Amino acid sequence: MTIFDNYEVWFVIGSQHLYGSETLRQVTQHAEHVVKALNTEAKLPCKTGAEAAGDVA
Repeated sequence: MTIFDNYEVWFVIGSQHLYGSETLRQVTQHAEHVVKALNTEAKLPCKTGAEAAGDVA
């Protein structure tokens, strides 16, 4: 157990709608790819996640 066990790092993603829905989908997909890579390969002492800016309360 480390001091980081209860910590999470979040990538809050978003963009302006004027770029179109395809660009927004790609931004989300790229962020999810980064998070997946960090979770599986980086061996960080904390959890990571990705959320769209509009979904964060």
